[in-house]
Amino acid sequence: MKPVRRVVIAQDTDNQSTIVEDSNAKDIDHFITGVQEAASINIWATSKTAPALEDTGDPTLSGIPFLPSKNGTILRICDIPPDSRYIHRLDEILLNNQKISAEQKLMKHPLMHKVDCLIYAVVLEGEVTLILDKDQTKLKSGDVIVDCGSNHAWSNHTDHVCRILFVLLDAHR
Repeated sequence: MKPVRRVVIAQDTDNQSTIVEDSNAKDIDHFITGVQEAASINIWATSKTAPALEDTGDPTLSGIPFLPSKNGTILRICDIPPDSRYIHRLDEILLNNQKISAEQKLMKHPLMHKVDCLIYAVVLEGEVTLILDKDQTKLKSGDVIVDCGSNHAWSNHTDHVCRILFVLLDAHR
């Protein structure tokens, strides 16, 4: 996965703005085991939606779960590999450390999923098809998605990785 530079800024004890950290984000997760290009980098997370602005310690050092904590948020960048790199190997791969079920294999796309989160997403690079229960749409660099807890999958029909930025906010049904 291409490195992502993370610059964290805050107010210091003299109430002056300063750079707290300037380095590559380190919390990388390969969400499809055996597919090197299927990776995400957790950039930042909070444990509540009104976090203390003084909390500038790196939350990714202890590892960030797939979903935000109760009332929390996650900022993540994911690389979505071409389907051709894994779709024929569904029995061999793990998605978030779990085998793909027979039921999932029968869905419109075997990686269909739904979470109790409000998700804002921005396609940064490449193209991807957003697959829904009733619809699908092709997305390209610069397109923005607002997902209100919908069942969906990302399907990459190109030969290149698609990079998407996600902001996940804990929500309830």
